[in-house]
Amino acid sequence: MGKINPLNAYKETTIRTASGGKLIVMLYDEALKQIDFAVEKLNQKSKQLDKVNIALLKAQDIITELMASLDF
Repeated sequence: MGKINPLNAYKETTIRTASGGKLIVMLYDEALKQIDFAVEKLNQKSKQLDKVNIALLKAQDIITELMASLDF
């Protein structure tokens, strides 16, 4: 059996035990982090457009989930 990564176990426990409001804040923070990463790479004029694309797709997925979870 494989080793359990303590950091991953901690992150999973944090997510599983978070309240609904806390989860929304966590998702929002992660979306901002991904967007900031993409902007930073673009400002560096780096040729790592694949990383920029991946970060923006992650942010887009998070925003889509946040929109889908709204209770109208």
